[in-house]
Amino acid sequence: MIGLIPVRFENPVPIGFGLKNFAESVSKFVESGDVVSISSKVISYCEGRVVNLSDVEPSENALELSRICKLDPKLCELIIKEADEILGCVDGFVLTLKFGMLCPNAGIDTSNAPEGFAVLYPENPKKSADLLRKCLERYVNDVGVVITDSRILPLRRGVCGIALAYSGFKALVDERGKSDIFGKPLKSTFRNLADMIACASQLLMGESSELTPVVILRGLNVEFGEFDEDLSIEPMECLYRPLFGGMLHG
Repeated sequence: MIGLIPVRFENPVPIGFGLKNFAESVSKFVESGDVVSISSKVISYCEGRVVNLSDVEPSENALELSRICKLDPKLCELIIKEADEILGCVDGFVLTLKFGMLCPNAGIDTSNAPEGFAVLYPENPKKSADLLRKCLERYVNDVGVVITDSRILPLRRGVCGIALAYSGFKALVDERGKSDIFGKPLKSTFRNLADMIACASQLLMGESSELTPVVILRGLNVEFGEFDEDLSIEPMECLYRPLFGGMLHG
């Protein structure tokens, strides 16, 4: 049986708290064989990736982007600096590529941030996931880590979970060549366990004032070990590429 165990905090994690301190604070809830799912925003808090907007000076490019997308020019300046590529915009959002993923506003968010501040994505989510796992392995064996965020899917209302990074287990399961229930071979199916774990975790993490940035998944049938599989694909391979016309490169 698979269990999901929420870890609720009394207060927000202090800015600059540090990943090692954070790992120590959650280690008492973790057992060998668990996968620990953690909100990317908490990772950013731990790493000090929180910006005072009063310190941001918008460039001419940011002012122009602000005019087009009807977004705070200071946020636009951060988006320009943080995005790997800017693809377009709608009112209130800039569609970007970041860490090989499509995401709004380069992952920058002002929700669950102090007034006048914005939270950036972790600088290197994979590095952060690896460090957290190694810290947790001081207390338990065979543990996985997933760093999560919420994401809007094309043509769907509302958000679900997505994995920014993972560590300590095999996240992609190749189903190609296996037979379906009628004996026909699967041709292109991979199961992305990291994204599935992120989605399950979001059921308990919530999006507003829950103060539940950690969910422990117990009883998962995953292969633990050192794996470095890329969860993203090249734009030319993406099923949704025709929707974006010439915006995506690669």
